[in-house]
Amino acid sequence: MEKIDRMSIYAVKITDSKDNQLINTVVPRLSLEVQEKIKRLKRKEDKMRSVIGQLLIRTAVCEELCARKVLLIEKTPYGKPFLKEYPSIHFNLSHSGQWVVCVVHYLPVGIDIEKMEEIDLGFIKEILTQSEYRQIANNPEEKIKELFYEIWVAKESAVKALGKGLYMPFNQFEFLWEDKKYTVLPKDYTHRSLYFKQYRQFQGYKLAVCAYTEDFPDKIILKQRDQLLDNFLAVNSMKKE
Repeated sequence: MEKIDRMSIYAVKITDSKDNQLINTVVPRLSLEVQEKIKRLKRKEDKMRSVIGQLLIRTAVCEELCARKVLLIEKTPYGKPFLKEYPSIHFNLSHSGQWVVCVVHYLPVGIDIEKMEEIDLGFIKEILTQSEYRQIANNPEEKIKELFYEIWVAKESAVKALGKGLYMPFNQFEFLWEDKKYTVLPKDYTHRSLYFKQYRQFQGYKLAVCAYTEDFPDKIILKQRDQLLDNFLAVNSMKKE
């Protein structure tokens, strides 16, 4: 069985959120389920992020396999996507603002990116536990926002790595900052340690990856829109998934 032996993170910046040519070229070549999901999105920007995400994960997996493959993406009962023909390959996607990112690994992983925007106190208290809020409350307003987003993306990446999604409420586990790293409490959700890394490559955004290993890559692999499309059409030009 083909497999990969490292963790890799890929990213692409959306420069044209109304790229009708890209949407019209890619969507008909995706599965009917994915087509319907994209059609249900109201905003053109959301359609574009979804399409770019489909292209990015296919490019990432094919590059890690060193082969061009038609990839069939399905979902677990919890809604986490997986590769039907490559169950030993794990991946996760996230998008916010102009950026779409994904992580690929041989163990379950999660990734989250969020554009830092103004937030109200009520939303902060909804996401953070009381202990987490006390950790950040005695800081200037701008620092509170930065620290909040760091915890938020870490939490998002954790539930995605665990494959729980909305079935794991944020107020049922918390992050404590100790010895220059986050510790997750309680530990009942997994018998193995979770590791996190924050990437600060994109100004105005927070990005975190969660994995069962500390073997995080130092750099993010950047891709361009045309690269993703060319790779996709090379294996999907004559048939749908």
